[in-house]
Amino acid sequence: MQKRGLELRRAEDSYVPAALIPTEDPQAALRFCQLLAHLYDNHSVDASSHLAAGFKSLQNPNEPVPELSVVIPVFNEEENVELLYSRLVTVLERIQIAFEIIFVDDGSNDASLATLQKLSAADERIQIVELARNFGHQVAITAGLDFARGHAVAVMDADLQDPPEVLPQFIAKWRDGNDVVYAVREQRKEGWLKRTSYAVFYRLLRHVSSIDIPLDAGD
Repeated sequence: MQKRGLELRRAEDSYVPAALIPTEDPQAALRFCQLLAHLYDNHSVDASSHLAAGFKSLQNPNEPVPELSVVIPVFNEEENVELLYSRLVTVLERIQIAFEIIFVDDGSNDASLATLQKLSAADERIQIVELARNFGHQVAITAGLDFARGHAVAVMDADLQDPPEVLPQFIAKWRDGNDVVYAVREQRKEGWLKRTSYAVFYRLLRHVSSIDIPLDAGD
């Protein structure tokens, strides 16, 4: 399986892939170039989302699709990513699920990216999406979702506040037929002011939202 990287550069209000040609597969490279030419001929503003969707069609059709994709945005987490990877792989291998891990480097300025590249070189189940600069947590998640191939997607933070050991419970609920599975924090380690701010935010958001947002749940 060819390792794939993604460099995203700012273009108006969207991010646009700068290098994503599957050079090891001539037919896939040709289809990629045809897709790219079509987008630019039609002056597509949000070329990134179209390319992300088109990218999935460039995969090797004989390559098995993982049951689970784990999307993890990363920003200056060099001290955590190796431990996170080790714990996550241990948990997922124990429950015998086919998976991929998509790390999205959100413009880290420490050794996070180098550490991820080392892990990726040793484990083909790791994919790296590299953003050209820091776009923020939600954009990083969106970029990871664009490239996720699994039948289900789990979103986790890289700072180990989301323990990988609870993932089997989420997966079991999903296999029971639930479309969305979420967790609610029972305790927070932040100070009282931040805890109060979180509580007010979630309740205000639920009040003004047109959809039912569970209180104190992760995003």
